[in-house]
Amino acid sequence: MKYLVSGFVALMAVGVFAGQAQGALIEGQLGILSPAALTGDNPATGAPWAVGDGYRFAFHTSTTTTASSTDIGTYNAWVQFLANASPLGIGANDGVAWKAIGSTDQVDARDNTSTNPTVESGHAIFLLDGSTMVASDYADLWDGEVQNAINLTELGAKCELWPFTGTWKDGTKAPGHYGSLGALGATGVCVHQGQACETTKWVWRMWTGDPGSLQRPMYALSEPLAITPEPATMSLLVLGGLGLLRRRRRGGAGVSPDSPFRNGAARSKDSFLNGLLRHKTADSCRTISVGITLPFSGLLRPARSTGPQDAAGQRLDSPHKAYAPGRFLDKLGASSPLW
Repeated sequence: MKYLVSGFVALMAVGVFAGQAQGALIEGQLGILSPAALTGDNPATGAPWAVGDGYRFAFHTSTTTTASSTDIGTYNAWVQFLANASPLGIGANDGVAWKAIGSTDQVDARDNTSTNPTVESGHAIFLLDGSTMVASDYADLWDGEVQNAINLTELGAKCELWPFTGTWKDGTKAPGHYGSLGALGATGVCVHQGQACETTKWVWRMWTGDPGSLQRPMYALSEPLAITPEPATMSLLVLGGLGLLRRRRRGGAGVSPDSPFRNGAARSKDSFLNGLLRHKTADSCRTISVGITLPFSGLLRPARSTGPQDAAGQRLDSPHKAYAPGRFLDKLGASSPLW
């Protein structure tokens, strides 16, 4: 029996890398981004989508809240709570943080969501259907018109109401701009709203607002997510890596005399595993000894013996006595002799 991983696996890994170079075998974090969305170039970079690229999701909340708080953290916590309860697997337990697309008098929406185009060009933004693009980058988000309205909720349902934003169309707070009302938490003036069925008025509609004491929906934006290799690709890469660990040709230079692979000698499963357990030389097979023996440790059983035995049933002249089956777990639990 040959105790090595075929070099063919390594060649498969090379093929995978070649596919990666062509933009194949990748997916978005969370598994929501559709293959169609990953076809062609990343709109934020102008180059083919690749592992490590970023993107973001946005949603229209399925329920409503007041806009009476001046603390932007109140709104961030609320949209995070909705994302955590989503059946789409987009919450904190899935490793995703969300922020409200809204402005208070102290914080602009583009800074709260880290989408300020004067700071970075950013990432493409999609709806939670995984294919509809809202904006190609941060400049596109705040240029006065998005490509598609943010009209899908964290539940995946369509909703087109009048979200509280308190925000001007460039991502800054609404107050101070002609036709604008108040920011989130404003008193004595209505809080400015957007219109979710519009692409040009999505975040700011002239003279449109409601008192902050009323209940209205909001928009939410995820943190940047990453493009990753497909799970099948990762498996092949791991196997390819194992192929590179295959041991040298049997009986060649560097193989110790007590190696269980010496000269290709046929051995039973027990003697093979026992040989690995007692093997402590520089032989390259030591690299794989733990990986092989641990899964089979429960299969070890007393070796057949016809010679004189001690009280534990081991031959007095056995070279494997120090690592006798039945004592293996005790040895491993202490300072393991495998290393």
